[in-house]
Amino acid sequence: MNAIMKQIGTGLLAIIVAVGITACSDDDYSSRLKELIIKDVEFGVAEGKNTQSFRSEDLTNYEASSDQDWCVATIDQSGLTVQVTANDTYEERIATVTVKDKKDEAMSRTFTVKQAQKNAVTVDQDTYEVPGEGGMVTITVKHNVDFSVNTDATWIKQAEASTRALESSDIVLEVEKNNWGGERSATVTLVNSVSKETTAVTIRQLFTPVFSVNKESLSIDERGGTLQVLVESNLTFSVDYSESWITKGELEKIDDTFYWQRMNVEAFTEKKASRTATVTFSNLIHGIYKEVQVQQTRALYIQAVTVAVTAGETYDLPLYNEGKTAVVWTSDNEGVATVNMDGKITGKAAGTATITVTSADGIYSDKVTVTVSPAPVIEEPEEEPEEITS
Repeated sequence: MNAIMKQIGTGLLAIIVAVGITACSDDDYSSRLKELIIKDVEFGVAEGKNTQSFRSEDLTNYEASSDQDWCVATIDQSGLTVQVTANDTYEERIATVTVKDKKDEAMSRTFTVKQAQKNAVTVDQDTYEVPGEGGMVTITVKHNVDFSVNTDATWIKQAEASTRALESSDIVLEVEKNNWGGERSATVTLVNSVSKETTAVTIRQLFTPVFSVNKESLSIDERGGTLQVLVESNLTFSVDYSESWITKGELEKIDDTFYWQRMNVEAFTEKKASRTATVTFSNLIHGIYKEVQVQQTRALYIQAVTVAVTAGETYDLPLYNEGKTAVVWTSDNEGVATVNMDGKITGKAAGTATITVTSADGIYSDKVTVTVSPAPVIEEPEEEPEEITS
């Protein structure tokens, strides 16, 4: 009996000692979580993974959790691991990861996980149309990074814009008037300053043909000279002449759309009052043409090409005198033919003479050649001999 009691007492003592040791062990637990060096983590826009290792540390009692579903945190003996999905938003995002000690629930640590935003430079449309007269075109850009604006055309003024938050910005470009001769296009390139990716926008400018002349008719006198027509055109154009006595002269450019087209007109010596020619300005591509009528007139001329008289005869030279001005008549060979103030010529002797009429102011004149033939010789009839009678 004593032996049994002794064994029971020994067992109870062992149990008490064991419980005491266990209680003493729990009371002596001290979490090392606060001793761990845990760093904040930053990720780029792509999905990623980061593991922080802790050498010689027992991580069995620790657990990790994230307050964002795009960020997953786990902890085991290999370390503290954070994984993030790709950021398809245009804003930076932040998660808070909490590490707790399961054995000491009062002990916890937090750190921050940051992930960069998706860098973007986008436009609301990829092609813009501008009228031929030019003007302003506005490109609406959504972006969250700095960007630059480049263009491959000198007829579009460049602009620049920059911002950091994802927002909508307007880029205003000034487009010059289209005097190129047809529709034209240019590329405006937006360059992402971070990724260097480019976004291209096409500017297509329409073309409105402009084609006119300042005169529909011109006149010039018999002396000839130079005429000019003011042409307004944003097209290349050709000039054609219906008559050979008027030819193309210098083309003087005034600005992008105005030109002086000069024309050379020969002296008018034909024996008639006037002559006309048509000058045609055209652009065959656009089927556009303008005509200018040119009239050349004579103020004074002798209405005879040649004159033939016999010595001793007279002839009144027909004269066209549009202005009824005073004139002067002269002969270069008065021994052959003379002319009076009324234009009456008198043949003097066989030969030729040039008769000239000149306006009193010396501006206009004309000539005619007079051919004088000798006066016919009249032979006296021979007297018949008288009959002799025996």
